[in-house]
Amino acid sequence: MLLSATFIGCSPETGSDEVERSEGWRSQIESPDAVLRAAAADSIAGSPGDDGLQILEQMMIEDPDPFVRERAVIDYASLAGASAIPRLKEVALGDSAPSVTSAALASLGLLREALALPPRAKLNVDFPETFTPGEVFEVRAQFEGSASAPKVTLSLRLPPGFEPVEEGKLVAQGALEAGTPQEIVFQVKAPSDPVRSGARVRLFVDYPEELESDELVEAVRVVIDQRGGRFEPMPAPMTRDN
Repeated sequence: MLLSATFIGCSPETGSDEVERSEGWRSQIESPDAVLRAAAADSIAGSPGDDGLQILEQMMIEDPDPFVRERAVIDYASLAGASAIPRLKEVALGDSAPSVTSAALASLGLLREALALPPRAKLNVDFPETFTPGEVFEVRAQFEGSASAPKVTLSLRLPPGFEPVEEGKLVAQGALEAGTPQEIVFQVKAPSDPVRSGARVRLFVDYPEELESDELVEAVRVVIDQRGGRFEPMPAPMTRDN
């Protein structure tokens, strides 16, 4: 292994129990047993010493076993917080093991959620309140962003039976220029048969920075019955009392 760790002596205030924990994971990270090295990674966050973060960073990049790297990724993200994002991106883009890249991507998602970073793009969808079954109607989607992006995908998803006027025209792709509003109009022919299902518009913005994107979704319910066709707000999720 390429890892190295120098034991950091404890101060007079450090208890013997803490020393044992520190010595424990420090010896385990050099073990030929991958299970023990993974356990060491899980122990680092709760152990004394100011080099634990650096060791986890080494483990998630240099350890030969994918399981150990996966555990190190998760523990590194937990210990480093927001500062872990650049290194997690490198792992997500560069590791050869799917389990490790998946762990890095999941950790990135959890960190961004915890940081509550607002999206850089905005989406507003105009679904018609009513439409005539068997006839053509329009769904208008307006979007813009505070940052430019080379790749933007806007898609409309409707239940079976709804057909685009132009074949395949339920997906639009292009670029986004910062501060420039855009509008896409989807023309769709409604079925005549009864429908009660979900519909949604999804905007995916892929920014030039690696692994930086926004995904915005507007979802509604579409209904065709004896009263005609209409779009309604999605009902609130059902809850069951214990």
